[in-house]
Amino acid sequence: MKLSNRVVLLVAPVILISALVSSYIIYSIQKVTLIKREDSYIQLQMEKLAGQFRQANIFLNSYAYTLSKSEVLQDYFVNHDNRYRERQLFKRLDETIEVLSHGYRGDANMAILDGRQDLLYYTENQYYESNGRVDPKILEYVDKSFKANGDVSHTGFIYNSSGQSILLQYELFDKRTGVHPLSFDPQNVFFVIVSVSLEAFNDIKHEIEFDTHSVITFSDKPIILDIPLAQTIQFLPHFYAILSPAEYLMWNKVDKVWLELALSFGIASFCTITLIVLVLYRYVLSPVSRLDKQLREIEANERTNIEKLDTDDEIGRLSSRFFDMYEELNNVYHKTKRLAETDHLTQLANRHRFHELASQELAEPSEQLWVIYIDLDNFKYVNDKYGHELGDKLLQVFSKHIRNACQKFTQQYNSPCFGARLSGDEFAILLSSNQENSELPDLFAAELLKPINNLTQSAKNSFPVTASVGIAQYPRDGGDIAKLLSSADAAMYQAKRAGKNQYAYYSAALNIEAQRRSQIERALRKANVEEEFHLVFQPYMNSNANEIEGLEVLLRWEAEGIGSVPPNEFIPIAEQTGLFEKIDRWVFANAMAEYHQLKSIFGKDIILSINLSSAELNSLSMAEFIHEKATQNGVPTRCIELEITETFASDKQGTALLDELSTLGYKLAIDDFGSGYTSLTQLVQYPVQKIKFDREFLLTLMNTDNGHVIKPIIELCHAQNKKVTAEGIEHNVMHEWLSSYRCDFMQGYLFGKPMNKEQLGHWWKSANDQPFKSTHIA
Repeated sequence: MKLSNRVVLLVAPVILISALVSSYIIYSIQKVTLIKREDSYIQLQMEKLAGQFRQANIFLNSYAYTLSKSEVLQDYFVNHDNRYRERQLFKRLDETIEVLSHGYRGDANMAILDGRQDLLYYTENQYYESNGRVDPKILEYVDKSFKANGDVSHTGFIYNSSGQSILLQYELFDKRTGVHPLSFDPQNVFFVIVSVSLEAFNDIKHEIEFDTHSVITFSDKPIILDIPLAQTIQFLPHFYAILSPAEYLMWNKVDKVWLELALSFGIASFCTITLIVLVLYRYVLSPVSRLDKQLREIEANERTNIEKLDTDDEIGRLSSRFFDMYEELNNVYHKTKRLAETDHLTQLANRHRFHELASQELAEPSEQLWVIYIDLDNFKYVNDKYGHELGDKLLQVFSKHIRNACQKFTQQYNSPCFGARLSGDEFAILLSSNQENSELPDLFAAELLKPINNLTQSAKNSFPVTASVGIAQYPRDGGDIAKLLSSADAAMYQAKRAGKNQYAYYSAALNIEAQRRSQIERALRKANVEEEFHLVFQPYMNSNANEIEGLEVLLRWEAEGIGSVPPNEFIPIAEQTGLFEKIDRWVFANAMAEYHQLKSIFGKDIILSINLSSAELNSLSMAEFIHEKATQNGVPTRCIELEITETFASDKQGTALLDELSTLGYKLAIDDFGSGYTSLTQLVQYPVQKIKFDREFLLTLMNTDNGHVIKPIIELCHAQNKKVTAEGIEHNVMHEWLSSYRCDFMQGYLFGKPMNKEQLGHWWKSANDQPFKSTHIA
């Protein structure tokens, strides 16, 4: 027997049995589902029928109530002397009935009978005629119902003489009082009969009966039928509708499902058997001819390698040997090529490969093309302090981030790009697009900078590594790759000068900004620059805002020929150029010289909080200078608080400086907590007595509904005997929020702006002339 025939005999029974079992399981599930669906549909239709009936009943009740309560009926039976009373009755009833019946789909009829059930008045809403003949079925039902039950008010359902469904209601009234009589006196009572036809009800009823091949019956008692799909629903008290659908309809649908499943699985089984036979034939019976063909194609350089067979036979082993030989040759070639073009540490393209690929792209440029230059800020510091192993790890992580960003933009924006490591901590990216999208480089730069903080954190340390990004556009900023890289490099340095961890475009404005920076730097280098400095003081209060705790000393500079230069502009320049030492010393010397004048304003010892530049943390002589000035001016060391920005790079010398200042009795505080890289572990380790929360950090927590996060941080600080100050308090909501979490001190415009000594005195006097509350402080 041939192998192909044997395969069919072995595989076909298994597949057919599996298909049969699967068909039966699915059929059983579909059967139950179908029955439930049919039951739900019929139940929904019956509820719809009941809803239409109840709607008609509500209309009937409103109709009957309004007509029966009309004063014209009582006037008719009471005013016997008015010979026009009958005409007035009919006229006013016609008007009332016309208004009430407007908009109702169907007939709405009214009749008035005397105590002997003789017709006094009859009208129909279709014709508005006060004459006519009441349907005998209605009169018969009223007479039968009244005699049987004696009800003065009754609602019922009947079929009229034409076979239409009718919902009617009669009311028995006393002619003299206009209300239901206490006893029946034919001379003094009258019947008001209101009936409405149920056209919409009949439509739904006929639709249900047509769909279910059955008839809806009615009963004064609920009847529960123990058959599939049967429904019983209540319309009125003691009035029920019963439906028993024809069962053969449901079973026809079930049989149809079974036939469809059987046919589907039969076809699927046939296709499966056929496919298996074809696959086995292809991969088992024809490997020899395929291997021979592939070897001929390799000899003709039409393919790089054969398809490796995993079979454990002579042909399989032969194909494996050929495959391994050609694979090894191919790998050696590609490995050598990759080593020549790839940076071994980051696996990005190297400078040579970047120039090569960029030149190819510029030969046939896309509609838009940009070169993005990236430099990691503070990387040299991390590399020197923590070792090259950690530095290499940071480079690898950031390189992976570049690859992910390129892949994202290639897929999301159809903008091909690739990155390269040029040298050290410098990277370049070529970004192109055939679509008009001027925002693309902005989006890409934002994508690069967005996770930079996460990329530079470990379980034990936070590293102050950020990125500065420069962007140059082809051909505006350069016609070749060398010029584009140069322009992007210049833009990168502009971003670095602007504060790092941001991006900048190359433009002519770079020269203007560079000139201003040079102007500020020259002004800082002047011998008499200190004469242009002055100090302002911003108060901070206790948590209840009823007592001043201290003043933060802030530096202001009115530069000759430049004007007012904000601290966030000249301080980074001073730190980068090594000019900040004299500024720091000037601030400390003048703040301590003015201490006693400030003390006299408040009549008590206050704390002066003075910022200590991170550039001075490695200067061991700074502690000696601070203590010398405090001693000269008679300032208690406990009244001086030194603030160190959170983003400072703490090392052994910096920690030793802080320890020495703390030993001498000076208070130490971490400023702008939440804006940098300090972990909670480092927060506990620093020899500080106070933590100052950054304003933007607090606003972010409030705006993102994460205000509760501040509570455990404050509790951690308190557990370590550290006080907490909140900066940037500008409204009472923020004040109350932080007070509720036991924040120790508050600082912000809600309490007082930065002021000179004269303004501070006026502010303090004004605050003491009224109850000392935060809302009264300028």
